[in-house]
Amino acid sequence: MVSPSSSALSPRVFRILVFCFLLVSPRAFAQWIQTHGPQEGYIYTFANLGDATFAGTFGGGVYRTTNKTSTWVAINNGLTNLQINSLAVIGTSLFAGTSEGLFRSQDQGDNWTHLSPSPQLSDANGLCVMGKGLMVDFGALGFFRTDDLGATWTKLNGNLVVSENYSCLDLGDRILVGRGDGVFVSHDRGDTWTPSSQGLNAINVSSLVMGGGVIYAGTDYGGVFVSRDSGATWIESNAGLTVKWTKALYARGDTVIVGVLQGGIFRSFNRGATWALANTGLGNINVHTLTAGGPYILAGTDAGVYRSTDMGTHWEPAVEGMVACYPSKLAKLGSNLFAATAGGEIHATKNMGANWTRSKSGFPEFYVFDIASFRGAIFAAGPQGLFRSTDSGFSWTHADSGLGSQYFYSFATLGRFIFASLFSSSGIYRSQDGFTWTLLGTDFLNRTVNTLAVCGSDLYMGTSGRGVFRSRDSGATWQPFRQGIDSSYIGPFAVSNGLVFVGADRGVYRRSQVDTTWIPINTGLPKAAVTALALQDSHLFAGTDSGLYQSDDSGKTWLNALGVLARPRITTLEIADGQLYAGIEDAGVWRRPLAEMTTEVRPFASRTQVRNDKSAHLTSSGKEIFYRRGVLHVIQIDGSEVRPPIGLR
Repeated sequence: MVSPSSSALSPRVFRILVFCFLLVSPRAFAQWIQTHGPQEGYIYTFANLGDATFAGTFGGGVYRTTNKTSTWVAINNGLTNLQINSLAVIGTSLFAGTSEGLFRSQDQGDNWTHLSPSPQLSDANGLCVMGKGLMVDFGALGFFRTDDLGATWTKLNGNLVVSENYSCLDLGDRILVGRGDGVFVSHDRGDTWTPSSQGLNAINVSSLVMGGGVIYAGTDYGGVFVSRDSGATWIESNAGLTVKWTKALYARGDTVIVGVLQGGIFRSFNRGATWALANTGLGNINVHTLTAGGPYILAGTDAGVYRSTDMGTHWEPAVEGMVACYPSKLAKLGSNLFAATAGGEIHATKNMGANWTRSKSGFPEFYVFDIASFRGAIFAAGPQGLFRSTDSGFSWTHADSGLGSQYFYSFATLGRFIFASLFSSSGIYRSQDGFTWTLLGTDFLNRTVNTLAVCGSDLYMGTSGRGVFRSRDSGATWQPFRQGIDSSYIGPFAVSNGLVFVGADRGVYRRSQVDTTWIPINTGLPKAAVTALALQDSHLFAGTDSGLYQSDDSGKTWLNALGVLARPRITTLEIADGQLYAGIEDAGVWRRPLAEMTTEVRPFASRTQVRNDKSAHLTSSGKEIFYRRGVLHVIQIDGSEVRPPIGLR
């Protein structure tokens, strides 16, 4: 029998401990909770199998929905890489090309198996279905074909070379492939290839589709070309197509729909002879892929899936359950927690992420860098300028009168001013009303301005290549303030009680208002770029490219605070509603009770002390258990700790 003081637990005792552990309050095992959004994702490719539609995302893996529902479910079991380059279907088998090779599922995506013609790890870029066979562009490994669903492979030694663009069309007796070097045709299932680009003066072919006997080719920057002779010759067909960066095509009879970047959806009812914009209801104008899903036409964009039941006349979001967004900024403004995303959307929640409301953006960004509140309004900064909302983010108008569509990156508010930084060497703008902006001096900069922050009456600026600057006169003049910092990139700031913390590409630095130099505070922190900071009293949180870290002594020492979060890259942090919110790359917003992370739990010296403390949870053997920072602890009466098996720590 194992004695109470043993460093190991018997199976019986351990089962009792786990049972008791499950009976304690939710706070004891709350850990990280994924919020119900923001619901969007960077949709890169579609595939259909039976009554299911699959969406491949650029970092969030694969999602599945059926024609009977608009809810998406993540299906990534077995996928070791979630950057999905392409999807393809042969019979009942689903294939996914990723940045770490090819995967196959034979149960509609519930489970995935890695396939490769070589032990060498390589990208699987383009997938080309050839009847019951599959041709795969394995990047540096070259082109391979399989006729037995990936069990064996044949190296194709034709004249195709690795190319960024890739599209494929199976015509039965021939295969057309569109690439960065034009269109190629093969009559022998990929063994040899012949150029087939006559009349195709825009050779970067990103999509191929056939409808009504006509083949359509979408090209980067060159618009749409059509062929009526099986791809032998091509004719430009761009009347009315005002944006020619085409990425996706869908055709049914005489109707053709084209998706473009920075333009949205265009539609033709006469086989591409003329085009008209068809963006009604489309909330994002970067369209990467199109498909039919039951009664719908689906468009994959930077901000998720949109669907149409009337061949593109009207569009509506179809992202329920799809939590694969890239949160670029979290901010608590008034009663709302706002999340800006790389998809160019702004979402808000009032109930700790249980529900998110998608704002009607009104601006054409493909990325929102920062949001802030000033004089009852909300401001957003992005590549197309500054925008302002007076209705909690529902609608937006330009707030940069006279500035044009410049590339703004960061905000700060100080007294009667709001400041906005340009993502260039052009400096800082200042405004008292949010409409009229004044350019401040820029001779001292000559570098990109990354971040702005306020500590008391001081304004701080973080740059790339020039360190930190400080202004004590509301931005009129600036002085270098970088002594002690050996990092070239200055990122996020956190400020509290006269202390200023700054994250950089070489860790975190701290400085008080009376210090003459910055002090590096990186004990326990990995050598990774710091992407986000959040501060509550002496508890400092740092989001990095390799995880989340916590310091309970103002940065003197650090511990890993990622817990059960599977995604390492933290994009943004915010403290609100008693929660620490973390934006995770391509995985939405997660939260964790702040008290769970900052409350110290101390061992008890005696059974009497344990019994007199209502927060203690005793097992039948007189042990106390608690859960802190993702670790299960078992404390015995004498104060010593028993560690449970690694799998349940």
